[in-house]
Amino acid sequence: MELESSQKGQDKIASENVIPLEPLEEALISQAAVISDRLDVTSRDDAWLNALVQRMRTTYFADVPQVYPIVAHFGRRAHRRFGSIGARNHTSILRLNGLLADPEVPLYVLEAVIAHELAHYAHGFGSGLTRRHAAPHRGGVVDKELEQRGLALVAERAKAWIEREWEAFYQSRCADLLREAQAKQKATEALWREFLAAAGRRTLADIEQEMGYLAARIGFFGPLPKVEWLYATQKQKAPSYWLPKRQVLHLHGLLADRRVPDYFVQFQIAYWLTRQKEGAKWSAIQPKLWEAGLRSITQQALDWRHRWNLFVMKHHPQKKAK
Repeated sequence: MELESSQKGQDKIASENVIPLEPLEEALISQAAVISDRLDVTSRDDAWLNALVQRMRTTYFADVPQVYPIVAHFGRRAHRRFGSIGARNHTSILRLNGLLADPEVPLYVLEAVIAHELAHYAHGFGSGLTRRHAAPHRGGVVDKELEQRGLALVAERAKAWIEREWEAFYQSRCADLLREAQAKQKATEALWREFLAAAGRRTLADIEQEMGYLAARIGFFGPLPKVEWLYATQKQKAPSYWLPKRQVLHLHGLLADRRVPDYFVQFQIAYWLTRQKEGAKWSAIQPKLWEAGLRSITQQALDWRHRWNLFVMKHHPQKKAK
């Protein structure tokens, strides 16, 4: 559900694996058609949620064939993910952030999240329908779908409430989760500091020297971006990230390991420098790298990309600490 203010989170669309339904989900299939006056109750439970989903579906998505029945329930509390939809055993499972069961959250926020997931359903994600798009969000397809179905205003109101209220609401309801997250972050930072301090690692000074050399070859004559090591979680597998607001290049901490080839590190730097000059399209970046005499480095780095994923899985400090 793309309603966050600080970053747009993408729903994780579950794969359509054939997995036995949990007893609760089997029961909810038969309870989905709950009478509509239950929508007015203060207590938001799974039966109430299924009634709301049914109302949203019949009101705004009645033309969409229901290949897989939809079962909805409130899931775990989450900071950034508001909803998801996926298929299990030929049933669509629609999950909402457990915090949305709190009556302090306006009903239109739930409606916007449900509408977003039903748009995915209509596009063939987790529904058994033929997929209409290669990716669930690319090209703003969900926003376009909601606008066509008269749901754009609901989505805008929900986004405004989340930007204004969500952070304080989350902190007031999830002090325990915040404490756990802070403790986990401190432990992760300690592991990375120990990793980066080991003898023989690449240093930020090494990276900055390399950046100066590559910038000259590329023709990047502006102020060089600041570079920082990313204390990456095991989910952050990309070798580099660009932070546009801060104009900072984050390099995955494992790039400090000299078992990672020099050309792979050089490519991360050269790619982002060129992207700042030429824009985000690879069709514009690639020729400039070629012109700078970096064709060999680029090709070797792209070939090594699959090995990078294996390297992260094997050598991540958090994994080794277990």
